[in-house]
Amino acid sequence: MKMTMKTKLATVLAASMLFAGVVSAAGLHGTFEGSPIVKVTSGGQELQALDVPAINYKGRTMVPIYMLRELGATVEWDGANETVNVSLGGGSDGYTAEEIAVLWMQFYGSIADQYRDLQNYGDWLLAHAEDQKQAFLSVKAGYEVDAHVRDAKASLLEVKDIYDVYADDAFYHHDLVLENDYESDLSAVALYYADALELYEKALASLELYRQHKQEKDAEAFLATLGEARTLTEEWRAVAMNGYDVFYGYIEFYQ
Repeated sequence: MKMTMKTKLATVLAASMLFAGVVSAAGLHGTFEGSPIVKVTSGGQELQALDVPAINYKGRTMVPIYMLRELGATVEWDGANETVNVSLGGGSDGYTAEEIAVLWMQFYGSIADQYRDLQNYGDWLLAHAEDQKQAFLSVKAGYEVDAHVRDAKASLLEVKDIYDVYADDAFYHHDLVLENDYESDLSAVALYYADALELYEKALASLELYRQHKQEKDAEAFLATLGEARTLTEEWRAVAMNGYDVFYGYIEFYQ
C-alpha cells in the first residue's frame, strides 16, 4: 500500500515535549550507548522502539523523531537546512495511532516481500547454475545431443525474461525505503544479479565452445565463469535474505 504520509524516520533526538518519566541513572530498562533507556507510553500503550530507543540524557528525556509516527505525527525532513518539521494532533492525513501502526506494518511487509522475491530469484539463478553443471557433465561424457544442454539454454532464457519485472519492483521499493530514511540493499541486489546473469551467459557460451571443439581451455573457462557467477549469486541472495529478516523484524515490533 502506497503511503500518503511524508515521514523522515531519523535518529535525530527531540527534547521531551510530550512525555515525562525520567528513569534513574541505573537504567530500569537497560542502557543505550551509556544512557538509560526510557520506556515511552501513550494512553497506557507502550510505543515500540526500533534501532534507537528513547533515553535519559543528562536528566532530559530524549525521544527519537521516528517514534512520533505512532502518535499520528507528520514528520518532514529538510535535508538542505538539516531541519525537521513535526506536525502533531491529527497531522498524518487524519489517521489514528492504530491506523498509523497498520500502515507501517504494511510498508514493512511490502519491503520484506521485495527482499523475499529477490531471494527467490537468487534460488532460480542457482537452479540454472545446476542446469549448466549437469550440461557440462553430459558434454564431458561425450553426448552430442543432450537434454541437459537444451535445459540449460532454456532456463537461462527464462531467468533473463523475468529479471526486468523483479528489478523494476526492487528499484521502486528501494527509493521508497530511502524516502523514509532506512537503508536499502534492494537495488544493489538487483544490479549484482544482472552481473551474475552476464556471467551465466558467458559460461554457457564457453560450454558451447567446449561442446563443439572439446578444448580443455574452454572447459576451464566454463568452470571458472560458472563458479564466479554462482559465488556472486550466493553472496547477494544472502543479502536479500538478511533484508527480509530486518524488515520482517520491524513488523514484529508492532505485534
